[in-house]
Amino acid sequence: MIQRKQTLFFLAALILVLLPLIGTSFFNYFSEEGMEYCYNAFNFKQVGNGPIVLHKGFEWILILIISLILVLTIISYKNRKRQIQLGWMAFVLNVLTSAMIVFHAFMFESAHKTEASLEIEMAFFAFASAFLFIFLGIQGVRKDKKLVDSLNRLR
Repeated sequence: MIQRKQTLFFLAALILVLLPLIGTSFFNYFSEEGMEYCYNAFNFKQVGNGPIVLHKGFEWILILIISLILVLTIISYKNRKRQIQLGWMAFVLNVLTSAMIVFHAFMFESAHKTEASLEIEMAFFAFASAFLFIFLGIQGVRKDKKLVDSLNRLR
């Protein structure tokens, strides 16, 4: 049911999670030598003199898993218990993936011998803020479950 508030929260989280898959970068580095490095969901590459891929990323697989779990959460609106479980699973995976992205970003930055300026892109903020919408969706499902349980007691 798309008109439910928690379904809209899960849908907003799904859109925010899928945003990095369109090719936007999480982080950009600018080294003192004038080289630019780009870290996105698919790879970590040097952009300077033609793109050279330095590291293949696997974050896109985790993003697809999170989005699949969110789609299953939206579809299972009749089973509130399953919806809460899937929501928490997506929440934990999103937080862990965000932490892993930050860890990789600082690991790649410290791998360079020279000073590099780190520039955080909007795709990371969108991906990391999706956990807020997932949490709000879980709270909405809990309220629905509590309401239905109280109505069942009145009968």
